[in-house]
Amino acid sequence: MGQQLKVESWVQWEELCCYLLSYKVFRMLGLRKVYFETYGTRGESQNGIDMIPRRSTLPVVGQSKMRDGKSFTWDQLEAELQKTNKYPNSIEHYVLFTTANRHSTIQNALNSDRRYYRRPDGSQFEVHVEYWDDYEDLRKVVPPAALHKIFPTISRHSMPAPPIKPSIGHNAYIESLEALRAFVPSQFPMDILSWLETWDWSTGCVPSAQYNPLFDLYHDVSHVQMLAKSRYSDGLALGSRALIYRSLEAGSNFYEALSIFCLVIRGHTGSGRLKNGSPALCLSGGIGSSPPGETNRWANAARQLAETYRRDVLGQVVN
Repeated sequence: MGQQLKVESWVQWEELCCYLLSYKVFRMLGLRKVYFETYGTRGESQNGIDMIPRRSTLPVVGQSKMRDGKSFTWDQLEAELQKTNKYPNSIEHYVLFTTANRHSTIQNALNSDRRYYRRPDGSQFEVHVEYWDDYEDLRKVVPPAALHKIFPTISRHSMPAPPIKPSIGHNAYIESLEALRAFVPSQFPMDILSWLETWDWSTGCVPSAQYNPLFDLYHDVSHVQMLAKSRYSDGLALGSRALIYRSLEAGSNFYEALSIFCLVIRGHTGSGRLKNGSPALCLSGGIGSSPPGETNRWANAARQLAETYRRDVLGQVVN
């Protein structure tokens, strides 16, 4: 359907790209409920960024470029990347969407180490380029009402309905919930939950003893999510992967909060030490040189993770 539709204006394209970026995050990170909104307004300094997560600390941003019938080269993309040097928040993934034709300079760069852009503060992010030509069926990406709003000429009744995904069902959900509650506490004990709720994030450092188990859990779950989408299911038999796989449905909100927390902490930190000498992840250059609000994002992500753990894993009522 994508190639049958004509993007008429940058406003239309930017609105559409917010949905495309949500879909990209799902394919890339396995996160299903991350929504994006436009960043700033035209004429305002946007630092090479058009889209940011809505009410989320996930370090993923997007840019939309209309170049109908034209090419968009690596030099042009690099100029956009350099603008992000002034963006005050952390970035792990930068996704550019364009209606341009493919260009060999971008293909060559993204197949090399240049796909990682290093910012002046020493942090780096991965660069992705998505082409309008790649989206053939927008029904998988954009809700019907939103698609009709973006492309008013589409008749809702003439659009064939997308395939209906069967509901998991109550029994299957309970089985998934039991798997979640059997697995997660063994990797995420109560002392780490207590740490999330009481740590002074304004110190600009995170103790490795608490962070590393959470990152290991995030890594293991991400690996299982990738295996679940691949043709090779043999790997799910190893270790605790089968239990993780069964927990994915009931644990979707918890695992999403875990992913956001781990990525936010990793964004601008390097190896450091706490005052007692124990290893930690600390903001590069100290708090004064860190992006404004970075430790506030840490605190928000920690609070979200702790609340989701209490609700979904422990079954507690969270106010």
